[in-house]
Amino acid sequence: MFGLFRRFQYRAELFVNVMQLLILYPGGADALKKDYPGIKSALADHAKQGTPIHHAAVMIAASVLGDLASKVPEDAKASIHEQLRNLDYELFQDYLVQRLRGETSIKLDESITYGTMIFAAAFCIGDQWAEHGKVERDDFRLITSEVVGALRGLSRGERSSGRIMRALDGV
Repeated sequence: MFGLFRRFQYRAELFVNVMQLLILYPGGADALKKDYPGIKSALADHAKQGTPIHHAAVMIAASVLGDLASKVPEDAKASIHEQLRNLDYELFQDYLVQRLRGETSIKLDESITYGTMIFAAAFCIGDQWAEHGKVERDDFRLITSEVVGALRGLSRGERSSGRIMRALDGV
């Protein structure tokens, strides 16, 4: 009984952390569960395996973000990629904090798309997690490689192979 409660608690905490990374997901948690029904089984699988919560959250969120990036219309992928490369992340992070508090004194360039903001928010939060030791830097890189790879038109398999090759080059 205690193990069951602990797994339930883990799944709830894991979902909260996934939503932190996907803070700007259109429609929030309910829409995410509807759009990605496999999240429930991913939460349960990570609970059974005892995967560290933040690591599991990064893996789940990276999968969602990679899928979202792959669905960006072809004519918008290069623009979003360029916006992500040129974004002032310190300013964006301040903007994100203010937005979450309901404040609006910081204004971003109006040409920045909402898609760019979804990905940039995950980058900022993942970077903070790595900075504070909640995840390894490589965990954070999973998010960026999924998004950037998908925006460059790489399939899920190609993105995974690329990560493997980079890891082997680093050995």
